[in-house]
Amino acid sequence: MAADFTTAKIPDNQMYGILTASLPFTIIRRISYMSADPGYDDHELYDLSTRYGISIVVSLQDIKIPEERIKLIEFYESNIGQVIYSLRE
Repeated sequence: MAADFTTAKIPDNQMYGILTASLPFTIIRRISYMSADPGYDDHELYDLSTRYGISIVVSLQDIKIPEERIKLIEFYESNIGQVIYSLRE
């Protein structure tokens, strides 16, 4: 577990990289999933987590996602979307 305190004016997603970087590598490589609040729904954090081999689990219920993005996500997650994605170079 990692923790830190910040003022209310610092968004949660700005602390993620700092907190994960403070963990020893032996701990990071044993983490498969990271549960987080909607403030962590951030593309850069997904990239950072992927480099660490961590999947961020974020509830998107409170986040307004544009309709076109939902359609892209659904297609990506479909069987054909996964086949197409696996063919990338």
